[in-house]
Amino acid sequence: MGEDEDKGYRLLIQNRNIQKPLIEKYGGIWLKEMGDGTLASFSSISEAVYCAKEIQEACLDEPELNLRIGIHLGEVIIEDGDVFGDGVNIASRIEALAPAGGICISESVFQNIQNMKRIETEYIQEVKLKNVKRPVRIYQVNINGETKKAHEPKLASHRTSIITISAVVVLLMIIAVAWHFYRLNQSAISQEELIGNSDDLSIAVLPFVNMSSDPDQEYFSDGITEEIITHLANIGALSVISRTSVFQYKNNLKKLPVIAEELDVTYILEGSVRKENDRLRITTQLIDAKADKHLWAQNYDRKLEEVLDIQTEVAKKIAASLDIQLTNPEINRLERKSTEMFSAYDYYLKAIHADKNWTYEGSLEAIGYLEKATDLDPNFSKAYSLYAWQFVHQATTTSKIHPAKALEKALPAIKKAVELDPLSSDAYLVYGSINFYLEWNFDEAKMNFEKSMELNSWGEAPIYQCLCAYVEFLLINDKFEETKHLFETINRIDPAFFLAFEYESLLLLNNNEKNLALKTFKKQLEYSDPENWYTYTSYGEILYLTGNYDEAIIQLNKGLSFSNDRGKYLISLLALAHFQSGDREVAMNILEELLLRKKSGEYGVNAFIALLYNEFGDEEKTFEYLEQAYEAHEFFLLWLKIIHFQNLREHPKYLGLLRKIGFEV
Repeated sequence: MGEDEDKGYRLLIQNRNIQKPLIEKYGGIWLKEMGDGTLASFSSISEAVYCAKEIQEACLDEPELNLRIGIHLGEVIIEDGDVFGDGVNIASRIEALAPAGGICISESVFQNIQNMKRIETEYIQEVKLKNVKRPVRIYQVNINGETKKAHEPKLASHRTSIITISAVVVLLMIIAVAWHFYRLNQSAISQEELIGNSDDLSIAVLPFVNMSSDPDQEYFSDGITEEIITHLANIGALSVISRTSVFQYKNNLKKLPVIAEELDVTYILEGSVRKENDRLRITTQLIDAKADKHLWAQNYDRKLEEVLDIQTEVAKKIAASLDIQLTNPEINRLERKSTEMFSAYDYYLKAIHADKNWTYEGSLEAIGYLEKATDLDPNFSKAYSLYAWQFVHQATTTSKIHPAKALEKALPAIKKAVELDPLSSDAYLVYGSINFYLEWNFDEAKMNFEKSMELNSWGEAPIYQCLCAYVEFLLINDKFEETKHLFETINRIDPAFFLAFEYESLLLLNNNEKNLALKTFKKQLEYSDPENWYTYTSYGEILYLTGNYDEAIIQLNKGLSFSNDRGKYLISLLALAHFQSGDREVAMNILEELLLRKKSGEYGVNAFIALLYNEFGDEEKTFEYLEQAYEAHEFFLLWLKIIHFQNLREHPKYLGLLRKIGFEV
């Protein structure tokens, strides 16, 4: 306009003439013009995307109209003919990321159009948008079979976008019909009320300090912390950080505002536990960490038997302090006790503590405690769930028992857990794990995993391990987009969940993004136990898969130094790395070791023997041992499918084996 007012005005008219008929054609509403941009809403997500594509296609014949289009699915306020709200803000930020002539969409839009005909998309990156608290995943929509590559999307100011492109900028905003008409009928809702405090209602429960004279009571203070997390996770309005992230701050001297910033939360609950004889003293205080002020504090001096009552009271007090109106189902969930017997509950807390390092020995100890808990209280659903999980763990991670033997113990226990508590998300998550790992019943696994997600409070005790099962189920079945979506949820509630970084690295490797995969995995090292053999096994595998064979050998040998035995998975990876680095003698020696262990009757070695023969180029032996792994129902036969045996992906024998297992190929 400043340089050529007539030309600028002509472009605005030209822009209207193209857009208005197309917006009407696809059932959209032309809401308003904003300088050189327009705002439109649609009752259908697909119609908005189809409209955006046709607008850009029409502009191909108009070289002076280099439009950017941003599409977001969100809630807005329409009042007195104007439109505002967080949804508009996000859409405008997304528009600024689009290249000239391109269309960018948010994750919420992508999830609804990914399977629609005539719409092809490409993931770009996850970005932190200005004035938007959570990162947003950005996708581009292909136009005429190609994705615009005018520039890499970067977070730029809207001013910069307008200066860079001397043309009209288009902004499309999708508003679901229900929300659109609901908001039209609302009378006095302010923008602040719409944007609301949902992002502010985030809380982390720091590990409670053990103030008992007996240091062996640490299991109890840790258990109380986890149980309070569980209770708070039942409050829908609260975003609660899970245990693996908060327990990294155990015995940590960081200041609360720093912890709040690292975990991206507003509120922090901290406290202490003193358990002496038959008395229990718990102190708690709720802090607005960002404002650095105390909101509420309470001391509880009760009998041990009242510990479950205290957890319920703490959750209710926090809700009241944050002006959260609890629903009747939430109140019922908070008040429902998992057991009435303190002694059974105490054994349950000991089992959680014993199981925390995922070792075979710890699992055996946990089983002993859980058997005592269920003997004392045969109606203790959570104890049955955790008991069933122990046998899944022993048949998979440790490969110490055969799946058939594990199933004999796990299946009756999980059926009992579901019968006692049909609303337990963890019970269904364990059930899905049993279907998946022990039975290879993928249809039942899918049903139970999805049921768990519907009920999920993201806080119950075994969830951290069982979430791995669901992630692996999605990965092994090539459900990569669903896996990414689950990662987003995990990252929100458990940003230090170390295994998430490993799984994300595997996703990147499947997409042949090796450098990014290695960079992503290194985040896991920040949160993993530095003396855990599995950490170095996983690191060694990623290094091997990215071609860093010598470094892989170093890390895998570190894993051996922390391992109680020569784990089959670990030494197999070591053989692969040595073979690729040129030291074939070491690789062959490890193969001979595995063959001897098989001969001695050790379970679970066939899949790894097949892996080594495949690396050595012996196809006949590879399929011989793959078949034996199938007959033995070896868990790692599933796991190795994710990233190994790439050279067999089109082989008829391998495809036949996958079909026998139950995969769709």
